Amino acid sequence: MDNQKNAENLENYFLEKVTEAEGLLVAKSKVYSRLLTDVALAQEMEKIALKREKSKSAWLEILTGEPQKTSGDSTAEQDQEEQGEME
Repeated sequence: MDNQKNAENLENYFLEKVTEAEGLLVAKSKVYSRLLTDVALAQEMEKIALKREKSKSAWLEILTGEPQKTSGDSTAEQDQEEQGEME
């Protein structure tokens, strides 16, 4: 029983560390995308940030057992609202 509990604790520790690392990657990618003067490269960094954010959400979902929503997740209605704000 102790071995199973230790394995679960180790697994949770690993998942927490991976999630933290993903969070750092998201933050760094977003910062870099705002600092870059090359527009194409800045857009690529934003794409990377979005991928890392989705990955972080997936790890959190595994860790907590609850679905996670990322900023990249949106409904068609939200997309239309954002499009209207841009015009």
